[in-house]
Amino acid sequence: MDYYISISFICIGYFKDQVKKKDFLILGAGKTGLSAAKFFSNYNKSFDVGDTRNDPPGSDEITTITDEADYFFGKNFLKINTQKYHFFFLSPGFNIRNIQIHKNRIVSELDLFISKSIGNIIVVTGTNGKSSTVSYISQMLKKNKITLLVGGNYGIPMLDLLTKQTDNSCSIIELSSFQLEFFQGDQTSSDFLRMALFLNFSPDHLDRHDNTHYYYLSKIKVAKLLRPNDILYFNGKDKRTLIQGNFITKSFTNKLKANDGEIDLFNYEAAQLVSLDYMKQNGHPCKSLPKYKDLIKLPYRMEKMIINSRLSITNDSKSTNPHSVSFALNSLSSEKYIYLILGGDLKQNSFKGFSTQANIKKIFCYGKDASTIIDHLPQNIEALLMNTIDDVIKAIRDDFHINDSYEDIHILFSPGCSSYDQFNDYQARGDYFNELCSEHLNEF
Repeated sequence: MDYYISISFICIGYFKDQVKKKDFLILGAGKTGLSAAKFFSNYNKSFDVGDTRNDPPGSDEITTITDEADYFFGKNFLKINTQKYHFFFLSPGFNIRNIQIHKNRIVSELDLFISKSIGNIIVVTGTNGKSSTVSYISQMLKKNKITLLVGGNYGIPMLDLLTKQTDNSCSIIELSSFQLEFFQGDQTSSDFLRMALFLNFSPDHLDRHDNTHYYYLSKIKVAKLLRPNDILYFNGKDKRTLIQGNFITKSFTNKLKANDGEIDLFNYEAAQLVSLDYMKQNGHPCKSLPKYKDLIKLPYRMEKMIINSRLSITNDSKSTNPHSVSFALNSLSSEKYIYLILGGDLKQNSFKGFSTQANIKKIFCYGKDASTIIDHLPQNIEALLMNTIDDVIKAIRDDFHINDSYEDIHILFSPGCSSYDQFNDYQARGDYFNELCSEHLNEF
């Protein structure tokens, strides 16, 4: 199953006789770039590393892997001679526009992973809910004594899982559109099972993919992973997740009734189907599956914040696109008015056409694209322009002092945007929101 190693490196050997080049340029020196450097070093492939940041997070470790690599960080990135390399390895967060003319020479992380992977594989993709679903599948299979490795866009880079795999292990991989964008696919036959779960689809990452169509084309490349006996699980309520191909397809739909704020029962049911089917396919008896209420939930997915018994606050910092905001709103009860907080980097997404049955009283918009968001929103909803989350929470505090109606309000922090305009990631954003609420709203 050496799609990349056996075919691509033959090409490298041919060219080396003519012009001395290095095998790879690794673009991005974060944890994925670091895992690629270790992978190439293990297979004696030459590489250099480039990153537009002056001090990328993995720079200290990646520079110790080999003495034969050159490193181009910060301004030195502009000194890279791209003709010196046969192939490019692109870290998920790296801006493709920096090497757009060389995109046909990009080798994906997923292709490298598949070329050396052993054991069964479950992959999860979709626009929203991927990490939670991966977590739920992991907890369900662990309870039934399945040997698991979890990585990809969730946690550990997938190349780092290779040294831990066995014939009896199952690798659960979360795949973003960035990781699927340049995936060439692999149809090599083996006795190991591959299962792919496509949760849902809505526009996102349009700053990377230019439009919804190209974003969708990246997502459906997950089907290139599957062979005739493998399985695609698709959303029965979202026909865009059904991909036609020479493999088995099975649908899932939501059957359980959700309580207030239980946004991801749908993810739970999808995880349940995949977990039960995995054990059935592998002849592994299912002793039991954890109930939804007993699962460990990931932080900042409709997480209820408890300051005191009078305030209702939900931290949904993981919300990074408009569709996830609608999903969050529709999961709440209509008993209280909602103060909705939106903001960050829209990534060229749009709130145009935004509608919900939720009882929204005010929308507070902050950050890089606050003005654009307000322009997109319906004019019958009061929308307030703010610079930062600090300004938002202080405005809510002042509002509570004036109106004394806080017990009738549910504060929903579901930004619907990327956090990178003001924070390192959505977790840092969620942490800071909690700190602000504790500091300024505890008096009520």
